[in-house]
Amino acid sequence: MCGIAGFISKEPTLELKQLQAMGHALRHRGPDDSGANLWDTTGQQITGGAGCVGLAHQRLSILDLSSAGHQPMCNASGDIWIVYNGECYNFADFIPELKSKGYQFLSQTDTEVIIHLYEEYGLEETLKRLNGMFAFALWDKRVNKLVLARDRMGKKPLFYSLDPLGRLLFGSEIKALTGTGCIDQDRLDPVALHQFWMYGYPHGDRTVYQQIRKLPPASFAVWEGGSLKVNTYWDCPFDPDPRPRDLDDLTDEFEALLLDATRLRLIADVPVGLFLSGGIDSSLVCAMEAKTAGKEISTFTIAFDEQMYNEAPYAVAISAHLGLPNKVLTVSDDLRS
Repeated sequence: MCGIAGFISKEPTLELKQLQAMGHALRHRGPDDSGANLWDTTGQQITGGAGCVGLAHQRLSILDLSSAGHQPMCNASGDIWIVYNGECYNFADFIPELKSKGYQFLSQTDTEVIIHLYEEYGLEETLKRLNGMFAFALWDKRVNKLVLARDRMGKKPLFYSLDPLGRLLFGSEIKALTGTGCIDQDRLDPVALHQFWMYGYPHGDRTVYQQIRKLPPASFAVWEGGSLKVNTYWDCPFDPDPRPRDLDDLTDEFEALLLDATRLRLIADVPVGLFLSGGIDSSLVCAMEAKTAGKEISTFTIAFDEQMYNEAPYAVAISAHLGLPNKVLTVSDDLRS
């Protein structure tokens, strides 16, 4: 989990300290490294005065723990920049192809792969190729275009605000936007508030603030010349399979897909652990990961003093059955004070 933030506008808007503050508001998402770059109206990077484009990043290091993974990251010519939150599980599949086309890699990150995919194939084709969870902002300096994109299921969050003057602010969390002073926090969205109290969350692209919207899952937004267009690049098909198939066949396919999905999520340059509640979902994922990774996975369980809510005994039994280490952390009433 990382944090991204930034802005783009036709006129100078924020200074470097303000941009850095946007990123610092997300430090809990990525405490390992931080970066913030600011550019003026001519596209020159600056450290003093207000800029027209700013990208900020808070990094949680998962792939390539070296400084080569620092963000904002750019291509070789310095005219495409990105800040990225997430993980593209199939990124390594594209490296030989991109190298054959002349691209050179300075890191072992999926971030750099996305930059080169964009250079070679453009935005929509890149998004079709990515298998993962992500939210990113990419600035194409060549045409002064900024792109926001979010993964198919919307696992990684991304919020934005576009004002009447065409100034776009964005961030992984709302607090990155409100801290700039550009958002009128007294202008609440009554529909979103009603939805929150009815359903527990605002629907669609709404937030509690009228000036802030969520980028929907499977969507990308393109800012050019002060206007923003939001597009959908994927939808989940629900057409029935025309082939006659029995339950055993479907079960085998489901197991193969689940095994592959868990295998991909084990790709990391740091230790990987698993939250194990003792319920069906996490127990099944734990079994798949144990089958994929052997005994290298550690499991973690949250227990409760109130036994009617406590599923820890089931989690302990599952981890013991699979031969995996398990650590139980108990949440007690004193945390409320």
